[in-house]
Amino acid sequence: MTTATSGDERGVAALELGLMLTALFLVAVLLAPIPYAMVAKTRLERAAGRAARFATQVPDRSRPGLPAGQRRPTVAEVAAEAAAAYGGPGTLGPAVVTFASGDPTCPRTRSATVAMTATVDLGPFSGLYSIAGVGTAGTMTVSATATNCQE
Repeated sequence: MTTATSGDERGVAALELGLMLTALFLVAVLLAPIPYAMVAKTRLERAAGRAARFATQVPDRSRPGLPAGQRRPTVAEVAAEAAAAYGGPGTLGPAVVTFASGDPTCPRTRSATVAMTATVDLGPFSGLYSIAGVGTAGTMTVSATATNCQE
């Protein structure tokens, strides 16, 4: 009776190592852009919150020619504040600013809602995401909305 010798299994460990390293590299390449998109989402949420606070700030009494307490930021100023506050990766879409009265969260005052979107490039291997059906054209769109009551 003969048994298999260790000479028959030479190279198996190298083959297994090659397969495992290939799989780990593929996972790393697919997961690498996700933190980048998460950072963009966090920056977008903070920018929307900052712009909503800016939209509902105490009236600016330092503006010449306006009566005290009569000047609040305009929609264009709030959108500009949102864009300046973002400063993150990707292409920033237009900020949508809405003022509403009768908001249940702000029963005595008006509220301001700022909605923002940004399109983030997922990097050189982003084609793998479109093949997997996760995104299109190697980009991911992140969005954030913030609402604040006027002071």
